[in-house]
Amino acid sequence: MHALITGGSGFLGRALCRALLDDGHHITVLTRSATRAAKILPQGVTAVESLESVTDVDAVFNLAGENLAAGRWTDTRKRAFRESRIVNTNTLLQWMQRLERRPDVLVSASAIGYYGPRGDEAVHEDTPPGDDFAAVLCRDWEAAAAEARVTGRARVYAAHRHRTGGRRRCAGENAAPACARTGLHVPLRHAGGRTARPARPHQRLTLPLQPRFRISCARTLR
Repeated sequence: MHALITGGSGFLGRALCRALLDDGHHITVLTRSATRAAKILPQGVTAVESLESVTDVDAVFNLAGENLAAGRWTDTRKRAFRESRIVNTNTLLQWMQRLERRPDVLVSASAIGYYGPRGDEAVHEDTPPGDDFAAVLCRDWEAAAAEARVTGRARVYAAHRHRTGGRRRCAGENAAPACARTGLHVPLRHAGGRTARPARPHQRLTLPLQPRFRISCARTLR
């Protein structure tokens, strides 16, 4: 399988690259700097700065987005959050439309922030989104990705991931020192609702496929 990954040089993207490489797949990563990406991506990954030369892709993993944990959510940064997710996703879909052979699957990142603050309320796949900034961001990002079902005739999934952690990082690079001191409370979602448990400092949160990251569920976008 040939997989294209946007945001492949990030924390989750690098873990996904390793998992796909281990399974024998060919990987192309779209990045702003191929030179920088080549220094941090696993050996065997092709880094490109433009989609124009990328063809014969079977699956697309859309992980790109401005880091939410890198600083205060000012109005300027909120605009960057939206542009880096929604505008880039629209650009990705336009590229898919131009391909002679289009990808079969698009997996687009999202988050459990889609549901907004719910307290102890159980949430399900049919639970509507919240109305705070993070929820609206996730909702609009998923809506942009869902267009691939029409324009690109691809199966589309939204990966609702919660805060992630590794041996040195959790919930974003700048949050790691605080996580190491206090432990991270990770909300875990499953088909029947949501629960929570504390994670030990530097604990690895695992997905059945690969250590270092966890996706709560993959929601099919209708």
